[in-house]
Amino acid sequence: MDKQNSKALVIAFYLSKFDEIAYEKLNLGNNTQTHEKIGEILSVNPNSIKNMRDEFDPYHPNERVGWYQRPLRPSRQKVFNSFTDLSELALREIVIDILNQESDDNLEPVIEYIADSSETDEDLDEDVIYSSRGITGDKAERFFIENWQMYYPSFSNLINRTKDGCGYDFELGSDDNLEKFVEVKGLKSATGGVLLTSKEWDVAIDEEEKFDLFIVFDVNDNPTAKIISNPAKRLFPRKQVQTVVQVNWTLTSKQITDA
Repeated sequence: MDKQNSKALVIAFYLSKFDEIAYEKLNLGNNTQTHEKIGEILSVNPNSIKNMRDEFDPYHPNERVGWYQRPLRPSRQKVFNSFTDLSELALREIVIDILNQESDDNLEPVIEYIADSSETDEDLDEDVIYSSRGITGDKAERFFIENWQMYYPSFSNLINRTKDGCGYDFELGSDDNLEKFVEVKGLKSATGGVLLTSKEWDVAIDEEEKFDLFIVFDVNDNPTAKIISNPAKRLFPRKQVQTVVQVNWTLTSKQITDA
């Protein structure tokens, strides 16, 4: 894949993830006009911009169905892995730099990493659809909060740890000192795979039978749950080494002094 198409993928990911906000912030016109302008700047077919966006749609909470029938191809998976944790503002700044064709020594290695993708050699299962980490995950967590007692009748206390970054989403306790750590994952479809962070998998290994993977399928329409207890013993995930983009804002000494 050439670098221009790699840059187009990053912009398409932004359009998919932030949808109406993204189109509004870019201020390039309606959706079609935006695709045409991006295509003109990058010398990429506008329909390709739209198709790239549609490939990411199943992983984001917009109204489009997207290409839910197949997993992300390697280059798309790299974009997802690299940019999914960025805020709208941070990702928009990267998109604007790309559209302004400004050189960025920090971004260039990531574009090269995306471009260095074989769409045919990658060993991907045809029926795997990775879960998104955005609203789909939030809906799955809400489902768990509303229904956890039905799935865990032996427990009486629920502690929400979703914002604590501790490697699991919820902690369950009981008067008998029973303890359970639950990581919740959500999928838009009735089948699919999920991504676990290194920290989540480390906790699964450490806590063994105390750790449960709680997967909510078809989270938007007809949610159903499956519990996998002690997944570190029962499952054998494939390791993925990711290049993750982080955006930092640097204030110089002079700016601080002059402020």
